[in-house]
Amino acid sequence: DHPIPRWLNSRQEVLTRAEVDSRPEFRSLWGQERADLDRLALEAFIPVRVKDAMVGVFAVGPKVSRAPYTLDDKNALATLANQTAVAIENARLYQQVSRHLEDALLLNKVAVAAATPLDSGEVIQRSLEILHGVRNFERVHFFTLDEQRGELVLHSSLADDGPLPPELRIPLGTGLTGWVAQS
Repeated sequence: DHPIPRWLNSRQEVLTRAEVDSRPEFRSLWGQERADLDRLALEAFIPVRVKDAMVGVFAVGPKVSRAPYTLDDKNALATLANQTAVAIENARLYQQVSRHLEDALLLNKVAVAAATPLDSGEVIQRSLEILHGVRNFERVHFFTLDEQRGELVLHSSLADDGPLPPELRIPLGTGLTGWVAQS
């Protein structure tokens, strides 16, 4: 564990280069690590936290005036980090809602296909096509249950690498698909 990220992860405050140079927990920094800090001219590190997890770090150089970072500067940097964290979390939530919306739209397409006056084979085929196209699955299969023989029978299939044998049968309790069907 590198001491700077470890320190930032355990606290919710700005760490300045002066603190890195003076605090005992940073004495373990290797010469190369200190040289890297000098080469990059990093003067302050600000943790970006979302729900108690550090998701990033702002690393900033010296102020134009070359004056040390003040408490007001640290507060401004912490505020920027907090606002960035909110934006990151909002983006993650937006992506999550977008995926849920895609799922709902997919289910709606399947429901519309099922509600049209077609025979069951056509409904299944349309549903497979929707799943295959919308979610970009490599393969989509629909099995029916043959209760008399205790088997799952491949009814219809779509796959990018070609169709499966039309008479594929899986005994109940055999393999993952057969086990799920049995329970």
